[in-house]
Amino acid sequence: MRIHARDQDRPVGASSGNQRFHWLIVLILAALCSACGGGGGNSVIPPTVRSTDHYASPSGTSTADGSIGSPWDLQTALNQPSTVLAGDTIWLRAGTYGNGLSVFTSALNGTVAQPVVVRQYADERAIINGGISVQGSYTWYWGFEVTNLAIANRNIPDSGSTNPFPNGFDIYAPGSKFINLIVHDTAQAFGFWVAAPDAEINGCLIYNNGWQGPDRGHGHGIYTQNQTGTKTIADNIILQGFALGIQAYGTGATYVQNYVFSGNTIAHAGTLTTGGHHDYNLLVTGGQRPQNITLTNNYTYHKPSDNEGTSALDWIDPGVSQNLVAQNNYWIGGQPALQINNWNTATFTGNAIYSFAGTLLAAGHLFPSTYTWSGNKYYGNGVFSLNSQLFQSFASWQTASQLDTNTTFQAGRPTGIWSFVRPNKYETGRANVTIYNWDLASSVAIDPSSVLANGDKYLVRNAQDYFNTPVLSGTYTGGSLQIPMTNLTAAQPTGISPTRVQSSGPEFGTFILLKQ
Repeated sequence: MRIHARDQDRPVGASSGNQRFHWLIVLILAALCSACGGGGGNSVIPPTVRSTDHYASPSGTSTADGSIGSPWDLQTALNQPSTVLAGDTIWLRAGTYGNGLSVFTSALNGTVAQPVVVRQYADERAIINGGISVQGSYTWYWGFEVTNLAIANRNIPDSGSTNPFPNGFDIYAPGSKFINLIVHDTAQAFGFWVAAPDAEINGCLIYNNGWQGPDRGHGHGIYTQNQTGTKTIADNIILQGFALGIQAYGTGATYVQNYVFSGNTIAHAGTLTTGGHHDYNLLVTGGQRPQNITLTNNYTYHKPSDNEGTSALDWIDPGVSQNLVAQNNYWIGGQPALQINNWNTATFTGNAIYSFAGTLLAAGHLFPSTYTWSGNKYYGNGVFSLNSQLFQSFASWQTASQLDTNTTFQAGRPTGIWSFVRPNKYETGRANVTIYNWDLASSVAIDPSSVLANGDKYLVRNAQDYFNTPVLSGTYTGGSLQIPMTNLTAAQPTGISPTRVQSSGPEFGTFILLKQ
């Protein structure tokens, strides 16, 4: 039995006893479905038995009552007026909130069973012009846009990493979730901190964040630390910025522990800096040594012919990190394509690794007797590094490392087309699409049947230029969709930037499929 929360996809008026009764029935049916082994749909219903709707608007006031006809201003809504209870939804009406320097503070508190939801009103565009400091707990922030419309110049003369304008989100709230948001042209899209255990960033589109200092580029897509509970970073698309895509890092007193990274697409980190130089797409290191890190089905990309950039699962510095699982990830482009060091136990299987002219894998301080490390695929020139010593063939790497049995190596560039459709966890009919188009075809066929049913109207947006005209739209009649890979455009940063964004097509593309 399959239950879809289609009612949650559209706002309704203030809830009634019938609405509460509806949610009670849904919960009972869901429990029965679970008991009988039935599968769930792609949407996740907030696990609540009550829901009253409230509203905020750019023209709202602190003296309003929060109804659709008398909405609050945003800060008043985020202060949790006495009428906002756990399980309620605050709908953000269309328009721009803030002046670019505005940092709104959320003090909203829900519960595990009844989160408060802050969500963009259906078919409208709510824009936070500044950022949000997220305090409170157990609140879901869903579907709206956070940006900075006031930036005149991304070249900042002051040295160091002091933010010249607000971060999109700074998160200190346990159990909070950030769902299908669009966060771009902020100082740093997400600061995801230790004070927010058991929190999640899922399905967000993140691009063009950061600034150019006189020393280097600053401002990451996601900067994160964690100690207790589990942080989940899943199914996000993180595109070019001034610094790293995801940085899970801290100095010696901080913690980088208990993470799940799954289904993320991360491309061209750092390429907005002077000279367009690539940075880390993903970095996990530092602090009290990484522990309990799981990475599955992530898709990274640096333009291979640039032979720059990397990703790293710990640096080759003193110390031992604990418990790595890295399965079915794509580490594409860079020099080296991937660094991996220091793990006491590791499962490293099903990964694809390609460097055009550089080192494929730079590894060190390994413990092969405790590893499951096989079934990977390497592409490129066959150069590996182990404890800073180069090995010029795949066979010599296998002998020296005692790893990578049942693994293949293919000299040169990959061939064919690799395409991935990732249904959204929270919205039925939505998916991320990632394509490695090694054949440089003008269009690529994808199978959307896990997301669309016959008769569904749909559109496909280019994640590099999301607010431009969709690259494809229509009514689904079964079979495949042909995704165009040529003539793709890219949204340029707000304000003066040292480097323009270049489209990654036709070799690589990432898209968002939406049912209408």
